[in-house]
Amino acid sequence: MQTIVNFLKKFSNIEPTARVVKKVAYSVFNERHIPITEDEIIYNNNIVYIKSNQVVKNEVFMLKANLLKEIENKLNKRTVTDIR
Repeated sequence: MQTIVNFLKKFSNIEPTARVVKKVAYSVFNERHIPITEDEIIYNNNIVYIKSNQVVKNEVFMLKANLLKEIENKLNKRTVTDIR
């Protein structure tokens, strides 16, 4: 017989949905006081795209490494590979 650990192991590598990643990215940006709305964040192919003005994009670019680490810590996985 299989143990419950073996049964649940196949569920341990499920990726979070785009909506979850978007909400986590939005919360990380809000903690850093970056003026962005949730509609301006797009998640596709493990990349978070910012559809905002250039000032916001430059601020995100300057904090990119820290923002990626915070998103990774909140999701407990490395799903986001880049912010553009």
